[in-house]
Amino acid sequence: KPAPTTNSLKTRAKGGVPAMMLTKPLLGKSKKVDDDEEVGSTVAATVINLLKNMVGAGLLNVCIAFKYASVLGGLLVALFSAFVCTAGFLLIGLCCAKTNARTFRGLWQVSMGSSSEKVMDFVLFFHTFFSCVGYITMIGDFCVKSCSGLFPGSVFATQRELSIYVVTVLAIFPLSLYKNLDSLKHTSVIGLIITALSCAYVFGDVVWNASEYQAVSTLQDNLWYMKLDMFKALALFNGSFSAHYN
Repeated sequence: KPAPTTNSLKTRAKGGVPAMMLTKPLLGKSKKVDDDEEVGSTVAATVINLLKNMVGAGLLNVCIAFKYASVLGGLLVALFSAFVCTAGFLLIGLCCAKTNARTFRGLWQVSMGSSSEKVMDFVLFFHTFFSCVGYITMIGDFCVKSCSGLFPGSVFATQRELSIYVVTVLAIFPLSLYKNLDSLKHTSVIGLIITALSCAYVFGDVVWNASEYQAVSTLQDNLWYMKLDMFKALALFNGSFSAHYN
């Protein structure tokens, strides 16, 4: 019996199933994904931007999340949330590597077919829309508080709506048009450095003035307790660790 040729091996997969069948969408036909038109980012820039995204959003939620779940409970909830989000993140990366897709829409086309690709656009639109609404709300609050101390009596210290309008028009809207995150890597590095210095200052101040802040007694009182508010902490941590849309 003659040995199988190279061409015959390419047309067969495990179990004798034609290989071309394994490349078809699970639910219908799909058109070829043209990834050459998509703009990508380097690995280093992607890591920096994702880290800045999670650290920046996470630090704003960590305090209240640990208040809901206690110190040890919050730590357990944070580890669980990090594991689930990391698994989901790796799964998305694996699917993209298997299908050579570089966008959520391209991955949906290969997996589900092009007839329902608008579903992914719909989901991504509302996900990013409500994310921007949440960030705009926080930006307005922090602008008023920071300007009250830095520029007391100024317009930005008294009018929250003006701060939201200015930041949205000059920063959020132009940045939302970016397809390539590589250009933001420098600002992400600066943001990470500022975040690290801020955390070091806060922790150092607490340790240095532990008796004044009653740090030890506060830690003991909030070390462990179980409440239904743990689910609130889980939601906050999930929002912090979820950076899949980047």
